Amino acid sequence: MEFLERIRREYSNLTKSQQRLADFITSSYLDAAFLSSTELAARLSLDPGTVTRFAQRLGYEGFPELADDIQALVKRELRDIWEPPALEPTISDLFRQSIDSGRRNLEEIIVYNPSERIEQVVGILEEAKRIFILAPNIVAYHEGCLLKYGLLAIDFPVCEVCGDLLSMSRCLRDAGEGDAFIGVAYTRYAMDVGSALRQAQAKGARTIGLVGTVVCPIAEACEVTLICPTRSLVPLPCFLALVGALCALLEVLALRRGVEAEERLRYLGESLQEIIEARQ
Repeated sequence: MEFLERIRREYSNLTKSQQRLADFITSSYLDAAFLSSTELAARLSLDPGTVTRFAQRLGYEGFPELADDIQALVKRELRDIWEPPALEPTISDLFRQSIDSGRRNLEEIIVYNPSERIEQVVGILEEAKRIFILAPNIVAYHEGCLLKYGLLAIDFPVCEVCGDLLSMSRCLRDAGEGDAFIGVAYTRYAMDVGSALRQAQAKGARTIGLVGTVVCPIAEACEVTLICPTRSLVPLPCFLALVGALCALLEVLALRRGVEAEERLRYLGESLQEIIEARQ
């Protein structure tokens, strides 16, 4: 799994050919794990020397050492991901395959994110005086709203969820120490949010990325990143892992606040019930 973190750190400094390698390895590591450098180069129509230079750029002696890291990740998953599909799958078969694909994404959150990374994210949120959530598109915006209202429910100081240039500029205007900025995105198309997060970090704010891939601009820009795989059976991201990670993160934060969070949630529930009863 260390290779994913190395790719995240170095991605913006790689050549175009090396970025193609990085994209393939991060999205298809099960294939990459069992290819030689020559086979990998042929697969992507690259010079074999590019594969060696790519591995060395990541800090490995050569490609065999990088391959060892990739294979270690595959072994840690301890399951057979490749299940033979039915010759003529029924609608129920397709539904189960989709659910199983999402389940694997959820399980891989634990594989991709070591304990110290999760602890770092929780620590940043617990110490923040103000929290801003940046999302580059409408889907990520709604995920950001889920996180916002969950945090507000347990009394965390969330100020705003935004992704447009004007709103992000306003959030950055007086950003500084004590602030935390969270970027939410699934793909590499999040350049503006990535730039905003870099500016926030330059001003002394802490930055967290909740992303679907390590090559997302948000992952490159952030101090710490939680990787939530988005692989699906079709060319459309599966959002299940990110939603699951958000829910787990909120539960952890609530549990750490103990009685204080329980009392606040109980009060919210009672207030909602009073409003509903007033309608009658």
